[in-house]
Amino acid sequence: MRLRILTLLAALFLFTLPTMANTTYTYTGNDFEFILNGTAYTTSDFISGTLTFAAPLGDGFSFQNINTILLSYSFSDGVQTFSTGNSLPATTFVETDASGNITKWFLIFTSGPDSIFTSNPPAANSAEDSAQDFSSSPNVSIADSRNDPGKWTSDAPVSPVPEPSGLALLGTGVLGLVGMGRRRFARR
Repeated sequence: MRLRILTLLAALFLFTLPTMANTTYTYTGNDFEFILNGTAYTTSDFISGTLTFAAPLGDGFSFQNINTILLSYSFSDGVQTFSTGNSLPATTFVETDASGNITKWFLIFTSGPDSIFTSNPPAANSAEDSAQDFSSSPNVSIADSRNDPGKWTSDAPVSPVPEPSGLALLGTGVLGLVGMGRRRFARR
């Protein structure tokens, strides 16, 4: 009988624990403001993508390289897509605010000569600054939205604390088991 009670207690406890699932941060950039060699990009294109981790980054996550904790990613600029398996993230740094929202980032994804880049605050050398280097190369397309890079959203749970209904269920189960134990002990 004690084994049944312990099994039931364990099941009630596990039922009330929050489930841990991967956390995905989704980035949506703004339309490109600057285009060089406009054959590939338009002002309707923008950078978008996702970063997936085993758990939320947390509140006040300091600006650091996330390559070692990054489970998967996928970023597109409307022309090309870089994702887990077809390229390696060259540089991925992020920072979160006191609420766990990504507010600072520096991301570069590359494959051969192609790349996708986004940052906030904007990098010192924007596409306009780099355009001089590539102005004589008609096969190179560059675009950016330096003045308004975009925003992040997350599917991270708001609070990792168990819901009150789960705690109430656990408490009711424990009280029921205590009552059963007292009744059984009183019969002896």
